[in-house]
Amino acid sequence: MASLARGGETLMLRTLGAHSRIHVAAQLIDSPESEKRLRFFMDWPDQTIPCHHEILSGLNVHDGDLILVKQGIWEHRWSFNGFVLARNPVAVFASLLAYDDQKTARRESLLLRLGCFERARALGGNIERLSRWFGNIDPCVAVSLTYMDLLEIFAAFYNRRMGRLATLGLPVIRYEDFIRQPADILKELCGELGIEYEDGMVDSHKLHSGMGHGKNPLDRPIGPSSIDKSRRVSRRDRERLIALTAEAWERLGYSLSEDRLSFLTAMP
Repeated sequence: MASLARGGETLMLRTLGAHSRIHVAAQLIDSPESEKRLRFFMDWPDQTIPCHHEILSGLNVHDGDLILVKQGIWEHRWSFNGFVLARNPVAVFASLLAYDDQKTARRESLLLRLGCFERARALGGNIERLSRWFGNIDPCVAVSLTYMDLLEIFAAFYNRRMGRLATLGLPVIRYEDFIRQPADILKELCGELGIEYEDGMVDSHKLHSGMGHGKNPLDRPIGPSSIDKSRRVSRRDRERLIALTAEAWERLGYSLSEDRLSFLTAMP
């Protein structure tokens, strides 16, 4: 699954992980085993792996099963099977803002206005986070972030990451469609993956408790409540994001405008 961090990945991992033939390799719940598997698959060049491989220990994998690996903050160097999980840029940015504590966000913003990029990054907030993610995916571009504000850095990251993913020819699942019509989207996705849809996938929240990767509650049912988080972003910043990331979200099948942002309508 190729995606963007804060783009709904944990919910999709949890949902697909409820399928009897899909095994989530990493980053549904943080653990040393999860981190080890992630690092392993970042460098795995093949599209198949023996089901008895030691890295799959504990996953109960059988011949022909699917291993789900999330590519949110890194870019695979080889071709891969799977799909792209997309989310509109305003919602992803809103999720990033909500992730940081307000004290860090205010200090980060002040330091950026003063031109102190490295000091802002040292706070360990979104500037550090985006710089690190960008460095994993495109270090050549990452070195040019110094004179941008947080929104501009995010827009550059969204364009580079999601714009590139839109050109791979893989199926694109829009997060907004998924949370509105989960069963329909999952049936379509299972067809693309060559497996049968299972009813238990839409009730995957019943299999979990507590918090997952990225501070996401694992026992929350699939629902449209997260769509409205875009309104946490100011109108000015929403308009900036829509303009700066237009080429990428158009490639992904979105139709965004400020007056219809709450609807986030997807083009056929």
